[in-house]
Amino acid sequence: MLCAAGGALADDQTWDIGAVPAAPNSYYAVVTHAFGSFIDTITFTVPDGSLGVAANILPVPDATDGVGFSGHISSLTYAIWDLNNVSQGSYAGGLSVSHTTLTAGSYTLTVSGDADGNFGGTYGLNVAVTPVPEPATYGMLLVGLGLLGFATKRRDASNDKFM
Repeated sequence: MLCAAGGALADDQTWDIGAVPAAPNSYYAVVTHAFGSFIDTITFTVPDGSLGVAANILPVPDATDGVGFSGHISSLTYAIWDLNNVSQGSYAGGLSVSHTTLTAGSYTLTVSGDADGNFGGTYGLNVAVTPVPEPATYGMLLVGLGLLGFATKRRDASNDKFM
């Protein structure tokens, strides 16, 4: 009876991945859990600037049993939290990528689910940082387009004198 109760205990994991690398590089891990519910805690840092962080949580079934359920995870969810414990985004389902825009700082990513396959379960975690343009960049783009329009209009007006 004691062995059966031990199999249902949480198999929580905690690790710090440090600064998240910028795309095209990313942080990737394959995480395996024993049978039972779990909550993994991953801390990371976003470098300077406003950056988009994409986390992809993908259940990885083990196909050796013919039906793919010997390494299954159900109810796979994740959430990103800042240092003030304020949610920065979450996703339930685990089969697609979610993009969350984060500013420079430290964050915590929690991944939870139920490893309910015959041998527990496995998921893949992929975290990448991609640059997000600053508002000043858009302002410079608009000013540049305006100057191009003004120059084109002025050039067209000077060409009309010779016609």
